Amino acid sequence: MGLRAACYRLCSEKHPAVFLLFPMIHIGTSEYYRDICSRLSECDVVLFEGVDSFRTRLLTTSYRWVTKRSRVNLETQPQGLKLANLPLRLVHADVTEGEFEQHWRKIPITQRAALMCLSPIYGFWLYLTASRESLGKHLDLEDLPSRDDTFRQGRKSDIEQAFLSSRDRKLLSCIKETMREADAPQTIGVVHGAAHIQPAL
Repeated sequence: MGLRAACYRLCSEKHPAVFLLFPMIHIGTSEYYRDICSRLSECDVVLFEGVDSFRTRLLTTSYRWVTKRSRVNLETQPQGLKLANLPLRLVHADVTEGEFEQHWRKIPITQRAALMCLSPIYGFWLYLTASRESLGKHLDLEDLPSRDDTFRQGRKSDIEQAFLSSRDRKLLSCIKETMREADAPQTIGVVHGAAHIQPAL
């Protein structure tokens, strides 16, 4: 039936804050990002993601380069979602470069080398071959954990710790801190990758 992008509105009688959760995809149409910006206009505070380092920029070539292909007509999230232009209070709700490096160094060196070498190669292959249809096939993510996800809820791999679990914990910590600070009614937007929204729900 095509790609469905969700937006969750969460509120409680016990707390004055209202949360708008946006599970993000990191490459999409300009219309998609404009719609997110429009919805964010009703927020007072936005918690946003992003790890700014040379290493993460190299790793994200696996999807950034495909947007340079004119036939797909897509943008990356930083290109399409310019949060700095919105009149909102912005809170970085992600790990710092140093925190990411700590978890990165726990990944076995052979796996680190493979990730660093293969990400640009995969990005170049996508640039040559990808279409909107082929990209869309890999964007499926359900709102709730699947049966396989439930069975895999044991110890996370070092890669999952670096890219998912550590960042999930930082997001949840920022959400709790923002709730403590919200002593008056306000709307709090959460703009994070879709894989990080499940723990927040």
